Order: sequence, then C-alpha cells, then structure tokens
Amino acid sequence: MRSPSRPRPRSPAPAPDRRARGEPSRPLPALPRLRGGPALITSAANARLKLVRRLRARRARERLGLFACEGEDLVEAALDAGLVPVEALLDAERPALAERLPGAERVAPGLLAELS
Repeated sequence: MRSPSRPRPRSPAPAPDRRARGEPSRPLPALPRLRGGPALITSAANARLKLVRRLRARRARERLGLFACEGEDLVEAALDAGLVPVEALLDAERPALAERLPGAERVAPGLLAELS
C-alpha cells in the first residue's frame, strides 16, 4: 500500500507503432539525387540497385517499409491504385512508363535483369 503523499509511478507511454500508420519503422536510406535530369545508371554498385537487392529479403522490406515492384503491368497497376513510388528505375531500352514516372532513373540494359 502506498501513502497518499507519494505519487504512484506511471509506466511510460507506449511508443506509437509506425508501421500501423504506414510509415517505415526506420528512416529510409539517403540516396543522392543527381542534378541535371536523370542519368544513366551503369554500375551494379549503384546505391539504388543495392536497395532493390536488399528488398528481396522480407526482413529488409519490413524494416524499411518498402517493396520492389517489377514489370510494366505491376507498376502500372500500382500507379493506377494511387501508390506513389519512392524510387523508380527504368530500363533504358524500354522506357514505356517514362511519361508516368517523370523522375525515374534510366538503368543500363541488363542491370535490371540481374535484379530479377
């Protein structure tokens, strides 16, 4: 029993669940933006391509709150559903979605195929 003069200790308020609000549980990795329009990505060591590779793992998708959507049909369906891409990578030889993804980066032929 506690005396009335001593306040009862309170448990700390639970931290809000970020995933419940649709936010990533950790900050997104900082990816440098290039000036002067989209450049052609030619290196498999590019930070954006590394991020897509990491998103293959369920743990990375859950931790970052991101997923990779591959293929023209799936990307179009996601855009039609109102999803806003964090990053967009387009095959330089197949720019079918370029007008719907104005900030997309072009990737050298073959590099995107290596990600699948």
